Amino acid sequence: MTDTDLLYRDFWEGFRSYCEAFGTTLPLPLQKAPRQHWFWIRIGKKDIQLQLTASVQKKHVRCELHFLGENAKSYLDRLSLQRESVENDLGKLEWNQPAPGKHECNIALVHHGVNVRDERTWPEAYQWLKQKAEQFHATFSPIVSEL
Repeated sequence: MTDTDLLYRDFWEGFRSYCEAFGTTLPLPLQKAPRQHWFWIRIGKKDIQLQLTASVQKKHVRCELHFLGENAKSYLDRLSLQRESVENDLGKLEWNQPAPGKHECNIALVHHGVNVRDERTWPEAYQWLKQKAEQFHATFSPIVSEL
C-alpha cells in the first residue's frame, strides 16, 4: 500500500466520520473506506452511482453522477432532456460524454483548490462533498428510478 493509498483511505474514513457526526441523508456504504481516490454511493441502479472523488494531483474534490456500461450514453442523453431543471437545482454542471470506445460518462461538479495532502483542508472538503452529494442524491434519485 502506497502513502497515497493510505492518504485516500484516511480521507474517506474521515468523510464517513464527518457524515456520521453531522448527520446525513446519504446511504453510505458499509464496507471499509476505499484506498482509491473515489467513494461510491448507491443511487438506485447498479450501473449508475453517485461518485465522490478527491484528487491529490488535480487538487480538487468532485461530486458526480457516474454512468457505467452499455447504457451509459443513453442514460446521459435521457437526463440531458432535463438539464435545465437539474441545473436549476444544482447549478451549472459538467455533462461529460463517453470517450470514444468507452462506456462511462458523468454529470459532475468540481471544487478546485483543495490540497488533499493537507489535512487542514479536509473539514471544508467534507462539508462541500456532503452538501453536494446530498443535493445530487435528492435531485437525481427520482430521475434515476425512472430510467
